[in-house]
Amino acid sequence: MKWRKNLLEKGCKYRFKAEDEEKLSAWMKNNLIMHFVPIDNPMKFEIYMIDQYEPPLNLKDNHSDKNKMFRKELSKLRCAR
Repeated sequence: MKWRKNLLEKGCKYRFKAEDEEKLSAWMKNNLIMHFVPIDNPMKFEIYMIDQYEPPLNLKDNHSDKNKMFRKELSKLRCAR
């Protein structure tokens, strides 16, 4: 696939090449706002947030019926060779 030329394969996951990672980091720095609060149990809170907002790109711990088919297809695409 054409888009894979900018990615480095690592098992079933992909990473951007260093120069593309830098571009993405710069874009995020200039376009996103991040807030954080220290919490005692971050994993429990993460699961709560996934259950609450049903983010379709989070495959782990996401049990939403709302985007189940999308996540199934995304999982296949992430592991496609």
